[in-house]
Amino acid sequence: MKHTVCIKTPPERSGNQSIPDGALAGNGDLSVILGSSATGMRVYIAKCDLWKANERPDSDGGIKPLGYVDFEIPKNLYEHYHVEQRMDEGELFCRFAEGENFVQITIMVCAVKNDVFFDVSASSPELIRDPQFTVFRCNADGWNETRQDGIHIITRVFQNDSLAFPCKISAGMRAFSPNKFVLTAATNFDSDTFETDVESHLRSFNEETCQQEKREHALWWQEFYSKSEFKTSDEQLELNWYACQYHLAICARNRAFPPGIYGNFITTERVNWHGDYHLNYNYEAPFYAAFSSNHPELTDGYTAPLEAFMERGKTCAKEYLNCKGLFYPVGLLPKGLFSEYRDSSPEEYEKMFLGQKSNAAYAAVILVMRWNSTRDTAYAQEHIYPFLKEVGAFWEDFLVFENGRYVIYDDAIHEVPYYLEHFNPRTYRKHIHAKNNLLSLGLVRMVFRALLDISEALDADTEKREKWRHILAHISGYPTFTKKFKKVFRYTEKGPAWNKTNFLCLQHVYPVGQVDLRDKKLLQIARNTFFTNNRWFDDNATNSVFPCAARLGIDPALILKNLRLNYKKFQLPNLLMLHGGGCLENCSLTAATLNEMVLQSYDGIIRIFPNWDRDISCSFKNLRADGAFLVSAQMEEGEITHIEIFSERDARAVLQNPYDRSVLSPDKNQIYTDRLIEICFEKNQRITVTKA
Repeated sequence: MKHTVCIKTPPERSGNQSIPDGALAGNGDLSVILGSSATGMRVYIAKCDLWKANERPDSDGGIKPLGYVDFEIPKNLYEHYHVEQRMDEGELFCRFAEGENFVQITIMVCAVKNDVFFDVSASSPELIRDPQFTVFRCNADGWNETRQDGIHIITRVFQNDSLAFPCKISAGMRAFSPNKFVLTAATNFDSDTFETDVESHLRSFNEETCQQEKREHALWWQEFYSKSEFKTSDEQLELNWYACQYHLAICARNRAFPPGIYGNFITTERVNWHGDYHLNYNYEAPFYAAFSSNHPELTDGYTAPLEAFMERGKTCAKEYLNCKGLFYPVGLLPKGLFSEYRDSSPEEYEKMFLGQKSNAAYAAVILVMRWNSTRDTAYAQEHIYPFLKEVGAFWEDFLVFENGRYVIYDDAIHEVPYYLEHFNPRTYRKHIHAKNNLLSLGLVRMVFRALLDISEALDADTEKREKWRHILAHISGYPTFTKKFKKVFRYTEKGPAWNKTNFLCLQHVYPVGQVDLRDKKLLQIARNTFFTNNRWFDDNATNSVFPCAARLGIDPALILKNLRLNYKKFQLPNLLMLHGGGCLENCSLTAATLNEMVLQSYDGIIRIFPNWDRDISCSFKNLRADGAFLVSAQMEEGEITHIEIFSERDARAVLQNPYDRSVLSPDKNQIYTDRLIEICFEKNQRITVTKA
C-alpha cells in the first residue's frame, strides 16, 4: 500500500491557528507547512531551534516561524486543489489543474540537509512566477533581507537583554536550474558561521548537488521505514499507523531542541502555551509509540530540556518544598528555562506548578519506556539513571511514612488553576490538599522499580536499594470506591473522587504501566473504571485511552470502531488530530493503540496478537518488545501464521504460547504445550515459532 494523503481543499487553519491543517513535510529539524495566500499557495517555513527565549509570563516568548514562500497560482486553477502528502517519499506533490491548464509543484525537505527543493512546472511558461520568500516581521525582533546575484537571504534575530539566550537564523533561496529552487536555513545553534554557511552553500548549489541530496533523502526514508512495518487489510488503519511514524520523524530529529506541544509545525507568530514542553502529558505523549514502533532514535533529544533544567529543578525542590531531588513545573522552554517564570511568593510560584508534584516523574515515563524496550546500558548510564536518581531523591523526601505505609500529601492529580484572575484556594482545597493521588502512586512505583532495575544492570548504588525496596513494599495501595455499583479506581484517597471529563483514572495502567493485570481482581477494577469513565474522546488523554483499552482487553472491534470515529470527528486533512490540547499530543494515537493490540510485553511476557480483531488480516515486522526483542508476526483469516523473534542481547524471553502445540526453530525436535514458553537467546539470535 502506498501511504499518501490526498488533500482536496485549501488549508484554512494554517497561518491562523496554532494547529495547521495544511500538508506537512520535514527532516526532523526544518519543516514546511502548506497554507494559502491571496494569490495562491503559501509554504510556511519553521525550524526546531527558532525560539524566543523569554520566560516572563506576559512575554511573547516561545517557538517562532521563520517565514513563508508564496507561489502565485491563478484562482481558477487553485480552486481545483490537489495536494498529496507522500509519506513514503517524504515529499509533497501539488497540482492545480483545469482542463489542459495546470501548475505543478513538488516540495521536498531533504532528510540529510536543511535544504528545501521546489520543482515547478506548468502547461505554459506564463503560468510560472518566481516564488516570493518573506520573513515574519515583528517590531520587537530584528530582521533583515538582502538580494544579490539571484540569491535572496533573510535573517531573523531574537537577541536583547530580556532574553536568556540569543537565537539567530539565516535562510536563503535561489533558482539553481530553470523553474527549480532551493531554500536553505541555519541557526547560531547549528554553527558559529551559520550566516556565511548559508550563503556559500547557496552559491555552490547546482543540479548535481540536488540529485545527490535527493538520493540520500530517498535512502534515509527507505532505511527509516525498514526499521518496522505494519500491514493490514484495513487501509485507513495502516495509513494512520504510518502517519504516526511520519509526523514524529519530521519534527523530532534535532537533539538539542525536541518538539514541544506544536513541534516545528509553526505558522503563526504566537502559538498556544508558547509551544512549550508541557510535562503533565503533552510533551511525553507523542513518544508513546516510538519504542514499540522500533524508532527509539526519535527520542534521542527527549532528555535535552529535562537535563538542562536539572539544577533549577533541584533549587525549586529545596526552596519551595525543602526537599532533595527534582521539582519541575508544568511547562519548560529549551535550555533550562521555565515556560513562564514567576517569583517565589506562594501566590506566584504555584502558577508554575499548579499544585502538582509529579511533573518530573511523569517526564520519566519515556525514559523508563526506553530502558525497558532497549536495555541500553550506555544510554541509561548517561541519560536515564542520573535523572531517575534525582526524581527518586525527591520522592524519598516528599513521601510521608505513617502507619506502616508511604503516603503522598498535597499533590493534585489535575492542574489547580492558580492562573485564574480571581483564584480562590478554598474552592480547590480538596485538589490542593489531596492525599494519595492515583497517578502519582503509579509514577512512584515506576520510578523506584526502574531505579532498582537499572542500578543492578549498572552495578551502581547498592546501598540505596534497601530504601527503594522499602518504598515499593510499603507504598500506599491504589484507592478504590464503588461507583454505579462497581468497584473502580478513585482519583485520590482523600480529595477528588472522580472526574467524568478526564482519563487520569487509568494512566497508572497506561502509559505508566504499574498495574499487574495478571491479578484478576485488579484487572476487573481497571475494566470497571474504563467503562464507568466511558471517555473514548478525551481532549487531554485520548492518546492513552485507546492503548489502555487494548492493554485491558477491551473488545477490539469496539476499540477500532471508536478509533475510526475519532478520525471522523477530529482528524485534519494532514492527519493531525484537532483535540483540545496541543498539536502533537495525539500523533502517537494510532500506532500506540495498534501496536498494543498486536504485541504486548509490559510485564515481561511477550503476547502475539493478544487483542486484535481477527476479522482483519494483519502483519507486522520488527515491533519492539520489552527486553530488547524485535518481533514479527502475521495473522490471516483469524489464524496466526508466522512468528519470529530476534534478540538484540543475551537474554531470556517468556512467550505466551500462541498455539496449543508450538515448535521453536532451530530446535525442531521439541513440542511445547505449556501456556508460557521460556526461550534463552544469544545476542543477535532469531527464532521462529510455528504450529506443531
